[in-house]
Amino acid sequence: MIPSRYLGALFALAVCLLGPGVGRAADTAASSRAIAEGNRAYRSANYQAAVSRYLAAQGLGDESTLLNFNLGVAYYQLQDYQKAERSLRRAAQDSTFSTRARYNLGLVYWARRDTRSARSSFEAVEQLAGDRRIRALAVRALDELHRGADSPALRRIRYPGVDGGRSVTAALNMGINSNIYRTPDQAYVDLPQAGTPLITPEKATGTFVGTSLLAQEQRWTGRHTLLRLAYAFDGNFYTDRQYSNADESFHRLTLSARKNRGPNLDRTLLTAFNIGYSQEAYYDPDDGADRFVSGVDVSDRFHYLNALVLTHYERPVGRVTLGVRGIAELRDYNDVEIVPQYDSQFFLGGASAIVPIVSATRLKLAYDWFQRDYDERQALDSNGAVGVANPALTYQYNMASATALTDLESTSWNIGYELTDRSDRFVGYNDYRRHIIRVAGRWRPLRRLVIDFSGAFGSYDYPNAFAFDTPAGGRKTVDYVEVIVSTSFLVTRGLRLSGNLGYTEFDSSDPRIAYSQTQIPIGVSWTQEF
Repeated sequence: MIPSRYLGALFALAVCLLGPGVGRAADTAASSRAIAEGNRAYRSANYQAAVSRYLAAQGLGDESTLLNFNLGVAYYQLQDYQKAERSLRRAAQDSTFSTRARYNLGLVYWARRDTRSARSSFEAVEQLAGDRRIRALAVRALDELHRGADSPALRRIRYPGVDGGRSVTAALNMGINSNIYRTPDQAYVDLPQAGTPLITPEKATGTFVGTSLLAQEQRWTGRHTLLRLAYAFDGNFYTDRQYSNADESFHRLTLSARKNRGPNLDRTLLTAFNIGYSQEAYYDPDDGADRFVSGVDVSDRFHYLNALVLTHYERPVGRVTLGVRGIAELRDYNDVEIVPQYDSQFFLGGASAIVPIVSATRLKLAYDWFQRDYDERQALDSNGAVGVANPALTYQYNMASATALTDLESTSWNIGYELTDRSDRFVGYNDYRRHIIRVAGRWRPLRRLVIDFSGAFGSYDYPNAFAFDTPAGGRKTVDYVEVIVSTSFLVTRGLRLSGNLGYTEFDSSDPRIAYSQTQIPIGVSWTQEF
């Protein structure tokens, strides 16, 4: 199979080999400076500025083949295919640039859906090119055309940041966790226990090694479809093995298909299937000890296998983009006979609308209804107790959200509000109303440096539940704050350095779940494309 990532990056590779910055010097110092400025703008993806500087050089009398070639490349990136064709045709008249310009003309024709002219250009390059790299690109382009795949230009528009082909990304980081077991911050009186003893939690701090692996293949097929097969692994492992029961690992295998439909290919249907396995210990947060029930170790109670199916459809209606989605998930937890299993089924249906407000800013409105049904976990009665006659637990949720999304040249940010009502379908003991305010942003001060920020404040209102699940505990309340700041620096094409700071704080009238935690990992990742 021919790796389709070559076609997702065809034009970028052609530019690297042939485009701005390669060729004869301009005739005058002024035009030379203008071309150099255009080249810098192009490399920074500021294609409009690149065209402006190239035209300035042309206005100074520079009519070189290289300048026409660079103009054609920049016009292509701006989707001005008529001007790109005119400039590349001029460059193609020079025998030195002929096959290079014809190859890029093939890309221009392909972007304009003139597949006959595109095929003719690529065939000419295949026959005449002396450079084997350009010849190989032309062969791959002809293969994609034969299979009816979308043009690289269309892929860049419809799937920004998505590159076809095979790739493996491996990451390794080391960090410190200030509260490994999410231990309560304060001593408390344990009301449900006989004698209501005073509990003094023992907080543990330690270093961990984080590892992750993503191996994937993305392939463009005919009929405007992108197929993706991926395996992902994430794990955190503590260097001091006395904390090994806090190790976590997650495996996921995903198969998805994204298809563009409609006369303008602006209707998107995504279907995905995911199967995964998660390992997380069931421990006592007060001291990190494994859980035992009647002398039986139940520490692997939270290990589970899950299967998930997702579908999402989105299309524009006028200036508004409407979407609907559905999710179904099954979870199969480890069978620990002495306690009820957490096996469950999850179903979700939702809708969204994205409305332009002002330039670069959109408002996303969304509504989701979802439900989780447990097979064995019992609902609590109005006093917070498990009765032998209580049915299996069922939660229903209604969630509405509004998010403002802004994308600028070097920054993007969003701020949103989310309201969720949960209904405990037995007697309503665990009903709640949750309010969340979310803020997130991205700043790219340098081409290789990215800084991300996200923060959330949430508040839960439980009208019926009690702290400690007993009336003596009083009304249950929960508030939380979460802040994450991360940086990423691209050293080379595949090598990336990263650092993160995460802080979480839960405050509750039930002190067993009131804790604070800081995590600071730093690491490195490597991506290899095939």
